[in-house]
Amino acid sequence: MTDFLKNGESVRWLGWGTFATAERKAITGINPRTGEKIQIPAKRVVRFSSGKALKEAVNLEEVAVMTSKENIKAEKNPPKEVAKDDKASSAKAKKPKTDL
Repeated sequence: MTDFLKNGESVRWLGWGTFATAERKAITGINPRTGEKIQIPAKRVVRFSSGKALKEAVNLEEVAVMTSKENIKAEKNPPKEVAKDDKASSAKAKKPKTDL
């Protein structure tokens, strides 16, 4: 893989992602300790772009974790039921707004 990237070629792993190189321009940076301006040279860097299967696998786990957390929370604190006829006497019932 290293040889391909050194030659400027990209490497694709199906279902996982693609590694490729990109050129980063030279920039002027600042040393945080001294405040001195320094020149950071241009260089080639490796970039990774995740594939569709990897993105879906990560998101499915995230959804599964969120769902299980929501289920545990719902089991500990079941929703309170309020009868439809008893809405007016409920403490959370909204009063109608009046414009003066």
